[in-house]
Amino acid sequence: MAVPEKSYGDDMAVIGDLTEDSLLHELKRRYERNIIYTYLGDILVAVNPNMMLPIYGGEVGIVYSEAKNLKDLSPHIYAIASKAYRNLIWGRVNQAILVSGESGAGKTESTKMTIAQLARMSKSQEPTKLAEQIVEINPILEAFGNAKTTMNDNSSRFGKLIEVMFNKQGKIIGAKVTEHMLEKSRVVHCGNGERSFHIFYYMFAGLSQYEIEHFYLSRPEHYRITDPRHGAPVFTSQMDYEANKGGFEELKEAMNDTGFPSQIVNIIFAIMAGILHLSNIEFAPDPELQQLIIVNEDEVDYGSRLLSLQADDLVTVLIASSSFVRGERIVRLKSMHEACDGRDALCKALYSRLFTWIVKRINQVIHVQDDQDRYIDAGIISLLDMAGFERFQVNSFEQLCINSANEQLQSFFNTYIFSWELQEYQAEGIKQPKIKFTNNNEILGLFFDRPIGLFAILEDECRLQMSTDGTFVDHMNKEFGKNDVYKRCKSRDPVFTIEHYAGQVTYNAIGFIEKNRETLGTNFISLMQNSHNWLINELFDDRPDSNTRNIDKRNSQWTVPEWNQPNMPALGPGETLSKRAGKKIKQRTNIDRPLPAIPNSSSTSTSVHFRNSLASLMENLKASEPQFVRCIRANAEKQYGFFDVKLVHNQLLNTGVFETTRIRKLGYPTRMHMQDFINRYKVVGFPVTESVEINPANCDRILQKAQLYDYQIGKSKVFLKYWHVDQLNMCLEKFISDLRLIQTTIQMYLARRKFLDMMQYITYCKDQVFSLGNLVAKTGDQLFHIMVSTNDLDKHHYRKKLEEQELRRRSTRQSQYVRRGLPRRMDDDIYDAPDYDRMEESFHYGGHVQSEYYNSRSGYGASRRQLYQIAQESLAHLYAKWKSVDPDAWCKIVYLERDRIVQKFYILEREVTIDGKVGSEFDGERISLSYFRNEYRDDETASILPYVGQGVKLRKDMDGSITATRLGKNPVIVRGHDDPSEHCFSLDVINHEGKLPHHVPVKIFDMEEFKCQMAIQMKINPNGDDTILRYQSVTCLSLVKDGIEAGDTPCWLLVINLCALRAIDDPIVKTHVEQKLAEFAVRTEEELEMDLEKQEKSDELAARHKQRHWSKLNQRKGLEGSEAPLRKTKFELMKKDKNIGDNLHYSWEIEAQKSKMLHLNVEYLQEHYEEPESHVGGFRHAGRGHPGSVISSMMYPGSGSSVRRDWAKVKVAIKLEKRMDEEALQEIAEDEES
Repeated sequence: MAVPEKSYGDDMAVIGDLTEDSLLHELKRRYERNIIYTYLGDILVAVNPNMMLPIYGGEVGIVYSEAKNLKDLSPHIYAIASKAYRNLIWGRVNQAILVSGESGAGKTESTKMTIAQLARMSKSQEPTKLAEQIVEINPILEAFGNAKTTMNDNSSRFGKLIEVMFNKQGKIIGAKVTEHMLEKSRVVHCGNGERSFHIFYYMFAGLSQYEIEHFYLSRPEHYRITDPRHGAPVFTSQMDYEANKGGFEELKEAMNDTGFPSQIVNIIFAIMAGILHLSNIEFAPDPELQQLIIVNEDEVDYGSRLLSLQADDLVTVLIASSSFVRGERIVRLKSMHEACDGRDALCKALYSRLFTWIVKRINQVIHVQDDQDRYIDAGIISLLDMAGFERFQVNSFEQLCINSANEQLQSFFNTYIFSWELQEYQAEGIKQPKIKFTNNNEILGLFFDRPIGLFAILEDECRLQMSTDGTFVDHMNKEFGKNDVYKRCKSRDPVFTIEHYAGQVTYNAIGFIEKNRETLGTNFISLMQNSHNWLINELFDDRPDSNTRNIDKRNSQWTVPEWNQPNMPALGPGETLSKRAGKKIKQRTNIDRPLPAIPNSSSTSTSVHFRNSLASLMENLKASEPQFVRCIRANAEKQYGFFDVKLVHNQLLNTGVFETTRIRKLGYPTRMHMQDFINRYKVVGFPVTESVEINPANCDRILQKAQLYDYQIGKSKVFLKYWHVDQLNMCLEKFISDLRLIQTTIQMYLARRKFLDMMQYITYCKDQVFSLGNLVAKTGDQLFHIMVSTNDLDKHHYRKKLEEQELRRRSTRQSQYVRRGLPRRMDDDIYDAPDYDRMEESFHYGGHVQSEYYNSRSGYGASRRQLYQIAQESLAHLYAKWKSVDPDAWCKIVYLERDRIVQKFYILEREVTIDGKVGSEFDGERISLSYFRNEYRDDETASILPYVGQGVKLRKDMDGSITATRLGKNPVIVRGHDDPSEHCFSLDVINHEGKLPHHVPVKIFDMEEFKCQMAIQMKINPNGDDTILRYQSVTCLSLVKDGIEAGDTPCWLLVINLCALRAIDDPIVKTHVEQKLAEFAVRTEEELEMDLEKQEKSDELAARHKQRHWSKLNQRKGLEGSEAPLRKTKFELMKKDKNIGDNLHYSWEIEAQKSKMLHLNVEYLQEHYEEPESHVGGFRHAGRGHPGSVISSMMYPGSGSSVRRDWAKVKVAIKLEKRMDEEALQEIAEDEES
């Protein structure tokens, strides 16, 4: 791709002796050299080369967009787009680019290239997605709005006005497409050698066989819309078929890119297929029934299925009409002519309304969001692409509408170029050049005057039931017989001739009345409004607030029909839908009474829509500054390289190009207000800082500085030739270039100064660092001794701290002996001083690792703090997003390696398996630990992971407890089993010393035990601090290997019971716990005394047991006061089949009963233990030397567990305390013996 070279004749307006012959000669010479663009002043003439030349694309567009003076480059469509863009940005005046010409002259391609250049000029920060969408809408509009004619294979059959909107920075912010004057009669009527709209042919070529069957379609020759007649095939060649297939694929891609969902695209194709079936419906009179019948009712059924209608209702509105006369509903059967008109009107209405809806849908995607700011913050460049002047061998109603619209555009061109220019000269008081031009006001009056005008007469004729095409022509001959631009035909044929600005055109009026009528009665509209397809409802919803705003959110009731043939309604022998409908209508109508003539229910016609649309278009154009592009056909055969001089001459003459060239050469196409002129070009003639008064003298000074001549200055405006603006812009660009040079120099100076300051500061910093190094080198020994002294002082402070902690520990221990009534231990008087030698060996000055000695002595080791910190962080993270946690989740599992979290899971299924097998990450029921990667994983963890094997299975019980089952061979250990006071696991965990047995379920979290802990916290902590309970909801499982600290365990699981956390705030659970506490509080004094007596007996028995005073002859009394049997009575009990264990009591039962006595209620518990925190199992004081609580589930009798079970549950936890009690009892026994 290359930019065309500039050559002689680029602007024909500068040629002094320009004539028609010289203009044609120059255009032909340039065309033969593949130079298709030529300027006529500021009007661009584009000759269609009938092939794509290598003069387009991004590189060429950038050259034109960055050019300072467009006149320095060769003529191009990109130059027109760039000029309009610059006028919009600099002048803040809306622009309009009118692309005109005959059909086949290349208007559509010129419009595409103009939009692409505007998108390139906007230079949006995003990759111009909006600009790309504006370009991509063309395939959609062409598929539904273009058709093949005898002169052009891709002729626009509607007027397309594209308004591209820009903000103040020149960025594209939106666009709007307005469709005018759609030739909807082409849906059902096409001339010889022509086709209907492209979409119908695209569907037959592009739909798959499955989709063809879904829409009940067959060969395209079967349908009246697409049948070329005379037995000719629809697709004349394989190339023709492939071209339509490619167009269908391009259409689907464009609709997808523009935001059409697939369901809506499918509905659109279904409506198109429904139109094909409706147009195929044929009527025939039945003499016996005296009514119309439908010959091919299968088409009715297909169409009703695709349009979501009831077949009976569709048949009824096709063969009968209804209206209200004096408040009475009148129903009558239609004639053959009326039925055909109604069928065609329904097809045209469906197509035209769907086309309008598609345009609205496109506007939703590309239109600016805030429409109120459209005219405040943005400028608009409008592009008009409309079918050009047409003159065929047989010209019908379609050519009449198109040519009348082109007459209106020619009038706008004449008015803007000629009339307005002369009026402007006269108003500003400048010398008027001698300009003569011809206008076409007489032709416009012939078409649009009322009440006597061609379209007015046509609308009057359509209102009469008995009017024909002949009566319409007779009426025109009578009214326009003496008009100079109207010529009547001498024969009796309905033919007339009009003298257009482009020449004479003879029109054949056959079909005018039928094509103009829109006999779409209210019964058709009601039928469409009752469709089950929401899109059809919306198409026929004429309310002003109906739009396509929320179409994506609606639930469409329409579904794609099955491929099989639809089921026909149940009919009797010889009965059809039309016969049955006619019979019902006759039964409801008195056929003996003569029916009045029913007027057409539609108040509008095709010509009315056409006139309104054309008036709206002209209003938009008059509000903008126009730029004209005249497209010319080189030849009628669409051949490359052939220049038909006669055809081109006629087009130049018809479009007024010769007249325009002469006027542009003599006139002043550019005029600016003095204030705008001085504000823009002041720097050309005055200093920047000088205040310039708005007057003609200052304007003249600026123009003289720019070395311009042949200009005029009026009362309020400056009038310039078309080339003056380019010269002024060059002067302005020179000033801006010089200004940029000054700015660049200043910025360079400031940047260099900043750089030098920075380098100076860096040099200063280097000197300071060097001085510091020298100072350190000189005073190194002195600093070393200071650091050693500081280290010794730290050691002294730490020794003192350890000694104070040891003294507090001994004092606390002795106070516990006193409260329990036990004698002081003599060995506690011996002071256990810290091992300072070991401390010295393990103390590393300046190290980052804490001493092992400090961890073991102080109880402040990192292990316990790390485990608690991990649990607290996990709980804090959980509560941070507690509201978003799934209510069905019953636990959260955190997988850790050492002290690092690897992955987290929320469990919803009742069971979950955690193993080390190879598999997916997490499928809801299985977690594969081998899937996860940890960059901090050490060698030991990597070697242990394969031994996880089948792992462990966790299961949620009905009450919220958690049961674990070891499935693999390698061990799974419950962390903290030796300290049950901080956890809520069951007795089985304690019995197995934390190791889960193989394939035996073990309850690692007991909900009843958790409720017991809730009761304790409610009694001790009435303010409701739940921190301890939250921590007790956590259970940890070590896999394969269990370390003492969290950092020593290669891989382990942290399980948080979400059911327990929910129970903390559950009012039902709280109420239940409070009831249990109340039951303990109301116990009587007698029961307390009995419990004390039992405690004394148990103490005595325990003392005797320690003194070894047991004998076979000594009887033991039961705890409940009953006499216990002798040892020999065991045999008697066995003979009676009685359980010996129910009658014999052992030491552990006594100890358990003793424990029970100590936990009668919470108040009694507090009397015996002055420091409740040490017995609640709090995480602050639990650790080495601080066993947790010995409280069991007895505090919560609802659990149903026995005393023996409760004692066994906590026997491991009180091992140290039991040892101390045994030593105290031994001392008592020795005292008694002595």
